[in-house]
Amino acid sequence: MKIVFLVIGSFLIIYFTQDILWPVQTARSNNAVASSATIIVKNISAVDTPNSNIDICERHKVEVLVTPMKDRLHFESEVNQYLEKISLSHGQFQSLEPDAPSVQRIALFSLASHCSPAAEYYKLPASIEATVDNFSSKICRSIPSEYRMAPLKLLRAASKDGSPELKLAYAENLLVEAQLLEFVNRLKTRRQVEELRAEAEQVGREAAGSGLREAFLFMTKHYESGGFGLPDLKRSYLYAIAVADQTKTVESVERVNYLYQSMTATEVSSAREIISQCKSASRDGGSSAYRNPF
Repeated sequence: MKIVFLVIGSFLIIYFTQDILWPVQTARSNNAVASSATIIVKNISAVDTPNSNIDICERHKVEVLVTPMKDRLHFESEVNQYLEKISLSHGQFQSLEPDAPSVQRIALFSLASHCSPAAEYYKLPASIEATVDNFSSKICRSIPSEYRMAPLKLLRAASKDGSPELKLAYAENLLVEAQLLEFVNRLKTRRQVEELRAEAEQVGREAAGSGLREAFLFMTKHYESGGFGLPDLKRSYLYAIAVADQTKTVESVERVNYLYQSMTATEVSSAREIISQCKSASRDGGSSAYRNPF
């Protein structure tokens, strides 16, 4: 165990000096969650008493889109195809350009994180992780040490203009590095941990803002658990509502009901007001309306 701690500690020291199933509530509800619109929550401001003279959708920066959510299965397939090419040639890292496409960056990040001293902690989609696991350990020798010790560098450079899938991968692994850093020294690294969490929250919102379903799941999960700081059930609920609206699965609706029953009266009132006002905004804009689930 001491050896594991030392390895993780050494990795974090090097990295930060060079660059820095939720519970299911089975209670049923007659509240139908159905609409062709998707609520996408970005940069929600602090909850306070709504002012009828201010458009609450703008106040809380809640966008209503009629475009269906998408998942990242096609993107994962492209990454796996790129990894197959890498298996034939190990010169991909040296030829990485600043404007390299997201597929290439995710593929290289997958390999670099696989060869990292903290490999077991990094997050990868299951299909990509399975592909990377088939690579021989010899490939790690071809990966520059700067990427082995700081895999997230491969995503950070493109986190602003990259694809939603890249943004999500970056946000997921920002939280991983925040957890590792906090593990080494909670008191001395508090500010850095907070910065990493704040960045993960912002980038996660951007990924969700593009309609990526997995990004919504990421946001609702970590708002509930406090992954970005303190738990925020209202925000978790708003993201969960959007998922249930699109997927209409029993699990997604049960999650909405669970979060609803877990919120305080104030949180319920605030969430209800946001959904109701944005439903009206959608109607006024000539788009389909999001139906209030209550």
